[in-house]
Amino acid sequence: MLVNRATGKCLDVNNWSAADGANVQLWTCTGGANQRWRIEPLSDGTSRIVSTVSDKVLDVNDCGTSDGTNIQQWTWWDNACQRWSLTDTDSGWLRLTNPNSGKVADVADCASTDGTDVRLWTWLNNYCQQWQVVA
Repeated sequence: MLVNRATGKCLDVNNWSAADGANVQLWTCTGGANQRWRIEPLSDGTSRIVSTVSDKVLDVNDCGTSDGTNIQQWTWWDNACQRWSLTDTDSGWLRLTNPNSGKVADVADCASTDGTDVRLWTWLNNYCQQWQVVA
């Protein structure tokens, strides 16, 4: 699971969906397959982050680069919109940076409500942008 530092909630595929374009959101951790992710290193030093419920990857919608661009799941196309650099911030917390934009996975408005969107945002070095891999 990928747990957000600010909220203690998990990165979650909405409604256990296996569809391309299914939203990725924040949700209370349940340990379900829709909250489990495989981090698979790639030859360029980035990783693909794969949902165990769908076998699809964490993807930036339409390869967007603007703050607020949605993060979703999509079939692997081996492009920069689906690659992530996992960088230590401190004490085991990571930032997930998309190399296409240089922006990170961010909890919208730092909200902690179940269903809060996870989106692309400029790195602000706050806890809403930090994640921990939990077995």
